[in-house]
Parts: sequence; structure tokens; C-alpha cells
Amino acid sequence: MELNINSPAYYTKQYGVIDDIYFMCKEMSAYVRDKKYSDFINIVGITPIVAPKSIIKEGLWKEEKRCEIKYGFVSVSLHVEYEEFINGDIAKKSS
Repeated sequence: MELNINSPAYYTKQYGVIDDIYFMCKEMSAYVRDKKYSDFINIVGITPIVAPKSIIKEGLWKEEKRCEIKYGFVSVSLHVEYEEFINGDIAKKSS
């Protein structure tokens, strides 16, 4: 299975990539690469959305859960509490 964990939407454009989280996600992807969890899904894409509530209230960076069985693909974009993420240490950011 292919697991794509993307850099946090909005946050990455404002602050850049956090190397520790990037490498953790890369290791997780490598761990599941040779495993098969489903006969229907081959690719899972995950995008955390780390954005201030004011931006989200404007209708930007919406959560989304999409399953395209025809293509063997699942995509999930979910909000992460912005203030908690910004003020958290690396352990908090990676949980």
C-alpha cells in the first residue's frame, strides 16, 4: 500500500516543513509500503490542515474525506487545532 502523508496545509506555506515530522511520515510510509490492508484500496493520502479558525471560517482549507474505489484511492484532509499545534513541542506536533 502506498501511504502519502502530506505536509500540513496552510502551515507549511507560512512556516515551512518541520524536518522531524517529515522524516517520521517518510518512515511510516516505508513501513506500510510492502503491506496489503485491502483488496480495494492501494493508496491512502492524508493531509493535516493546520490553519487559524479565521481562515477556515472564510471557507478555505475545508475538511474532506474521499474514497475512489474505482481508482483504489482514499484521501483524507482533517483540521488540526492551530494554536495547539503552533504552541506545541515536536512530540505534540507529531501526535
